[in-house]
Amino acid sequence: MKLFKSLFGLPDVSGDEDNHGIPWKYMKSEADLDRIESGRATRPQILFKHSTSCGLSSMMLRRFERRWESVSHLADFYFLDLIANRELSNSVAQRFGVPHQSPQLLILGQEGGLEHFSHGDIGAIAPENVLKNPD
Repeated sequence: MKLFKSLFGLPDVSGDEDNHGIPWKYMKSEADLDRIESGRATRPQILFKHSTSCGLSSMMLRRFERRWESVSHLADFYFLDLIANRELSNSVAQRFGVPHQSPQLLILGQEGGLEHFSHGDIGAIAPENVLKNPD
C-alpha cells in the first residue's frame, strides 16, 4: 500500500507517530469539517485538498510536507482527497466561502481568520509567517 500511496502522491495516514512526517487526519465526512471549525478556537487548522490525478498537486503536497514537517506539532493537519470526496470538497468551498481549487491549502486561524492558497502559491508559504511561535 505504501508504494501505491507514493505513486499517487498520497500521504501516509497510517497513524504511525514515528513516521516523522505531517500527522494527517484524513477527511471523510461533514463531521470532520465541524472538528476543524471547533478546533480552530485553540490552534490553527490546516486543510490540504489534493487531487490524486494531478501531478502539480502531488508536487505541491510533497513540497508542503517538507517545509511544514518541523512545525507540525503547532497545528492540526487535515487531508482531503477530492477525487474520492468531491461532495465534501464542495462543502469546504461553501462552508468557508472559498472557490474550489486543486491543489488548495486552507489555513483557519483563531478569531475567524482564514487564508487560502492554490497551485504554485502553496509552495511559497513559509510556516513562520502563518504559525505563532514556530521553532
